[in-house]
Amino acid sequence: MKRAWMLLLILSLVVVTAGTAVAGQIYGTKAHGMGGAFTAVADDASAIYWNPAGLVRSGMLGLQANAGGELSGLSDMRDFVSDAENAEDYGSFRELEVPEDSSLQINGMAAANLRRFGLGATFNNQFRVVDEREMPNEGDLDDLDNLDDLDDLDFERSAENELIAEGIFSMGTNLTNGPLNLGTISVGANVKTLYGRYDFYEVNSDNVDPDDYNDNNFENFDPDEFMNDGSTTASGYGLDVGALMRATNMINLGVNVRNAVSSFEWDDDYDRLEDGQPRTVTVGAAANLPFPIGAIVAADIEFPEDEDRIYRLGAEKDIILGLLAVRLGGYQIDGDRTYTGGLGLNLPFVDLNLSGDSDSNYSFAGTVNF
Repeated sequence: MKRAWMLLLILSLVVVTAGTAVAGQIYGTKAHGMGGAFTAVADDASAIYWNPAGLVRSGMLGLQANAGGELSGLSDMRDFVSDAENAEDYGSFRELEVPEDSSLQINGMAAANLRRFGLGATFNNQFRVVDEREMPNEGDLDDLDNLDDLDDLDFERSAENELIAEGIFSMGTNLTNGPLNLGTISVGANVKTLYGRYDFYEVNSDNVDPDDYNDNNFENFDPDEFMNDGSTTASGYGLDVGALMRATNMINLGVNVRNAVSSFEWDDDYDRLEDGQPRTVTVGAAANLPFPIGAIVAADIEFPEDEDRIYRLGAEKDIILGLLAVRLGGYQIDGDRTYTGGLGLNLPFVDLNLSGDSDSNYSFAGTVNF
């Protein structure tokens, strides 16, 4: 069981090499380069995540695939998993060197839109190493003479992998049509099926109950009893709703509610896991500034349920006759700022986009548009 679980973790990190916690997943490289200020822009297939109302503006046919992740510390994390796979007992697991960067997260999305309909899938995979309480030295266990010594132990070391995936069907439509599109209001919705998987392996002093022993059988105590592993899955559904309004020939306004309705429950009860998906409300505005500036400037405010607000700001400007797009942005949570940037290569029917941020998250996407 332990080896199978470790192989699962290794495979998840191989995906990272081929393909993070950040303020919002990297679903859409264009949006990431603009700091996630995309609710009132949402003009490509990634609208299935940022605002389904944007499907009415995403063209007749579009295909997009992107992968993003936090690449710093990848080598140390892979070394840790390799060493953990070879840990046969408590003693060898205790000696593992926990990497300083103890969390690694990846995101990905594949999406297609046909006129006002969209279909896609997203995933968010996070690998974490927890070293909350100091592991005892080898001598501390060798000197265990009685139940009181056992009860005094307090340590934890664990490795865990959590995957959340969504299958999405989207639809958008114009609710009103104003003259020259002014005052036009578009609405959209996502119907989602949700899937989760969680695997863990740990060494934890809480796994041993001193009450299970007495002075007569204490000599049979085995430190391997501190070790434990497990896995569980979850399933559910969700509904997102969004709206866009063209207020003037330059200004667009948008609102999106992720998980307006949702149900998501894990099959087994673990302290590390929570049922349900948090509801998030985002409002945004975007201005298409005319020549000589010739750029899009956007701003969002995100209201995650029971979390701090997220402020987002981004801009995009086409250069070299529209062949290249330059993007800058950033977001702020509780005073902490992250800066983003990106480049886009706009070819006939094909766009290639790259983005990154000051937290070492990177994303790449390819888009086909007709």
